[in-house]
Amino acid sequence: MNAATLLLSVYGTWAIAWGAYDLARLERVETWAAGAVIAFGLLLLLGSVIARVRIPGGLPIVAAALLGLQALDVHNASHLGTPLPWQWARALVSALLMAAAFYGGLPHRRRDAGQ
Repeated sequence: MNAATLLLSVYGTWAIAWGAYDLARLERVETWAAGAVIAFGLLLLLGSVIARVRIPGGLPIVAAALLGLQALDVHNASHLGTPLPWQWARALVSALLMAAAFYGGLPHRRRDAGQ
């Protein structure tokens, strides 16, 4: 779970930085889209912390933030001319991060528990 939290936090921070860059260069994408990327990045940071301490609802927050970032990537790709394989790669990274957060939050069984 530590690795999943770290990677989700890095992805959230990257999204915030990318949104701030788009906000500074208004000719790239609309203001609302750059602001939404920042908001979903902040939501991902919050969700990663909530999922780390295993508060109920942390994983749905992470999933919502990842889906929101993916939807905005599809929107921004039409303005920036991003190729489709980049969106597939980003969706795969999101799915792997979500799986790592889910499986990292499961209670682990001890191997010698039955002995």
